[in-house]
Amino acid sequence: GSLLPKETKTIKISGTLQGQNNEDRYFKFTLGNVSTSNSSEIGTILALSSQVISVKKPFMGVGLTLNDLKTDEYATPEGSTVNAVIDWVNNTQEALANAEVIAVLSGDILDPSSVSVSSGGFFDSSQNTITWDRRGSPSLEKITPNGSGRFSFNFTVRNVKKNSLQLKLDVGIKAQRVSSDNVEEQINSAVSKVIKLTTGLHLASKALYYTGSFENSGPIPPKSETETTYTIVWTATNNLNDVSNAKVVAKLPPYVSWNNIISPSSEKISYDSVTGDVVWNIGDVSAESGFVKPKREVSFQITLKPSVTQVQSIPDLLGEQVLTGKDNYSGAQVVDKRSPLNTSLVNDPGFVDGGDSVQP
Repeated sequence: GSLLPKETKTIKISGTLQGQNNEDRYFKFTLGNVSTSNSSEIGTILALSSQVISVKKPFMGVGLTLNDLKTDEYATPEGSTVNAVIDWVNNTQEALANAEVIAVLSGDILDPSSVSVSSGGFFDSSQNTITWDRRGSPSLEKITPNGSGRFSFNFTVRNVKKNSLQLKLDVGIKAQRVSSDNVEEQINSAVSKVIKLTTGLHLASKALYYTGSFENSGPIPPKSETETTYTIVWTATNNLNDVSNAKVVAKLPPYVSWNNIISPSSEKISYDSVTGDVVWNIGDVSAESGFVKPKREVSFQITLKPSVTQVQSIPDLLGEQVLTGKDNYSGAQVVDKRSPLNTSLVNDPGFVDGGDSVQP
């Protein structure tokens, strides 16, 4: 806006500089009147200022990976184990003494009883902190120039049914350095990561003949070169976070045909006769669907016509089924898979043993 005579205004820009050691980053600032032809450009330049900032390695470098990934945010489902690895290095040309590495775990999804620590570290469950020092890790008593080391620990994340579905992991390292004039100096470095709990998006599938949304026909057990219809039922449930762009994909074998009979008709399900793919475009699946909210479900009918070469076999009706979607909270892609469905109708109460094998 406007600047009065002798008026001062301050603009603050914060961020992180990245680059190689001793690499320079250049900042150039321009002050002036707004251009009359373009409001996003400066017309008349009144002042210029520039600044060079050199990127330097920290005296103590510290890195943190979660299950071999260096990402700042890591997404994982409940009940999973996270393996954390801390790498540290002395970037100075002087020895460092009495180093200490501290990891702080903050968040309700941590299962404290699952924490396991290596290399002489101690987990304080009252504070949810892990400490490595020279008492348990003698290598920290004196770190030579360019000396490095690695510590690791693992833990399990859980769903505690609270609003906070994440865990913050802060790792810091500190050590003492004696300068050339014999003055002790404290050296510190830190790194932080966030672990987010992904939703439990699940698919249930079953093949039916005697029950379900449609009346089926044909012989049971199936006969070679004779048509028998079956009903496939897909059910999607979701517990923690809203999901978008959810869909199920599966493939029909060449001896199974698509009947284009769907229930409910409002569900978006399609069949590609060239690829044999059946696709259920579910779209959005809200949290707690199938629990306190209605589940998402669709049924469709298919026809099996086995060959004489399949006599005495139990043929697949549908290949592997894969459910995918985007967890809107963690941003992660969530996946659930079901094994192929065959003529052994284990979920149909009317099915009896021996009704699955193809007869001559």
